[in-house]
Amino acid sequence: MKTIDAQTFRNDDRYRRRVIDVRSPAEYRARHVPGSENLPLDKVQAGQLPMLKEGEVLTVLCETGKRSGMACELLAAALPGEVATIEGGIRALAEAGVELRSEGRVWSLERQVRAVAGALVFVGSLLSLWVPGFLAVPLFVGVGLVFAGVTDTCGMAMLLARMPWNR
Repeated sequence: MKTIDAQTFRNDDRYRRRVIDVRSPAEYRARHVPGSENLPLDKVQAGQLPMLKEGEVLTVLCETGKRSGMACELLAAALPGEVATIEGGIRALAEAGVELRSEGRVWSLERQVRAVAGALVFVGSLLSLWVPGFLAVPLFVGVGLVFAGVTDTCGMAMLLARMPWNR
């Protein structure tokens, strides 16, 4: 597995020929590299792999580089060509001035998690003023957010990624 920066992606044609975006379909529609293919990480983990010829370079992309790094490890072990991930993901590409396309206004998965977590904490706290058992809701969300921060794995994001509007 190889890691490249946004400037290398921008300046070296080899890395722009074949790009796989492992974000959710909704995130992909929000903004993506023109000509890239959307193959969400869960599909890569399930064994759905792109075809790659010997000597071909495959660049894997996500929002920040975390998911693409995970996908790269799997793909590099299973495919014959060179597999690279972009350090900083699509955010770094946007900062570097790489052309990105959008297919409408869509909330990123990260934004959806913040909105749902905030709503659960607000509603759970409000309801706990009248029904003591509802205090468990904001406590559960708080523990989930701490767990997500410590492990860099978010159960709520995995759940939201499976929702129909993110397909």
